[in-house]
Amino acid sequence: MAWFLSRLRGVVVALPTGFWPSVWVVAIVSTLLSLVVGMGFLSVNQDRFLPPFKKPQYSESVIEYDMQYILNSEEYNDVIFVGGSGALAALVTNSFQEKTGLRAYNLGTVNLIGPDGQLEMVRAYLNNHPKPQAVVNLAFPGDLVDTSTSDPELRDRFLRAYGVELKSGGLSRFEQAKNYVQEGRLIVKRVVSNRLKDPYYIGRGSRPTHNAMGPQMVESRGFVPYPQEEFEFVDVDYLEFIDAFIVTDWYDRNLRDMARHVQVQGVEFVVFIMPVPQYDKEIDEDPLALWASEFLDDFPDATVKGLPLERYEGSLWGNPTHLNQGGAELFTGSVSRELGSLLSGSTAGK
Repeated sequence: MAWFLSRLRGVVVALPTGFWPSVWVVAIVSTLLSLVVGMGFLSVNQDRFLPPFKKPQYSESVIEYDMQYILNSEEYNDVIFVGGSGALAALVTNSFQEKTGLRAYNLGTVNLIGPDGQLEMVRAYLNNHPKPQAVVNLAFPGDLVDTSTSDPELRDRFLRAYGVELKSGGLSRFEQAKNYVQEGRLIVKRVVSNRLKDPYYIGRGSRPTHNAMGPQMVESRGFVPYPQEEFEFVDVDYLEFIDAFIVTDWYDRNLRDMARHVQVQGVEFVVFIMPVPQYDKEIDEDPLALWASEFLDDFPDATVKGLPLERYEGSLWGNPTHLNQGGAELFTGSVSRELGSLLSGSTAGK
């Protein structure tokens, strides 16, 4: 340590005269510039979800258009589906409508916003639309047992923009200034960097552009087939790392909050546990069945479907977490039969 400090002192002494003032001036000016840019943006766009000066990613576009539908439409639906990207690409909404006569919309997004983000979507929907017959949470088992699939930055940005609970919170002046500086630096970085090489950006490969995705999602009632080229980025079978399907406290807490919020408004709440790929290793499913039993004890008017777990053969999957078109049609048929029977007193066309 003494040697390191002596060498560092030698480097500092060897710096040319006037170097340090110039370093401090640059640091102060850059910080002030970031502060001004960040304050200017956040003061106008403090509730904005999509970042400025940056092409949206596929996941961001899906979330943005779901929220536009939630906040700007007032149409009636018999059934609302919520969930992660597994639900988004697995429930073919128009096919479900044809099979059941129930009007529906698929609000599946990506699990990156977490179960609390999905809860906020349901709250916003029920605040802005006529009450549906049922809210159906399409729960992918991998999401139920794993919290690492969420993206903290995207989730916090979503909750800041749309979260009912977070809007009542406040930051100290120091925290606000710190956020302004960080946001300003990010904006400058986005402007000067070439972000078009990111393979996840919308408009590449089979993905539609951001502007085209909105009308396509309205036409498909929220269903979005998972982009084929996206499959190559998820090639690890999550089942390899699971010994038992144990629902995390985070997911359990938010599912209970969702059930409570939905049922107090007189709306049916259904948890439909999605299928998994066929697997060779022994995975204990008893904890999932126990969780469902305890959940129904606390919410006897709710419904849990999909247990015991269905296993779909490999040809029905695009990757270990997303069904391909054939798998989606098969799953939609199963959901249609179960919900068509459950909601036989439909008011479709209301």
